[in-house]
Amino acid sequence: MQRQGFNRAVVVIHWLLAVSIFFLFISSWWMMGLPLPSQELQFRAFPFQLHKNIGLTLVVLLIIMLYVRFKYPPAPPSAQDMTPWMHKSAILAHIA
Repeated sequence: MQRQGFNRAVVVIHWLLAVSIFFLFISSWWMMGLPLPSQELQFRAFPFQLHKNIGLTLVVLLIIMLYVRFKYPPAPPSAQDMTPWMHKSAILAHIA
């Protein structure tokens, strides 16, 4: 019997979340370096609005991913699928 993997929708949303969260970290550092708004510099509002909108979109994607994940859980991995060091490294990677 072959083990079923994660639902494809969950995998796609997972990677969208991962890339988007990385983008949010980078964009937040960039936004903090922008000059404060003044009469001449009004462009600062757009990056902040974009950052906020992406963050809110990620919350919706996370809710969808969790719904699909709990509605269609994957088969539990067998002992042969993962060695102890692989399991520990997977936990550490997701924590990081």
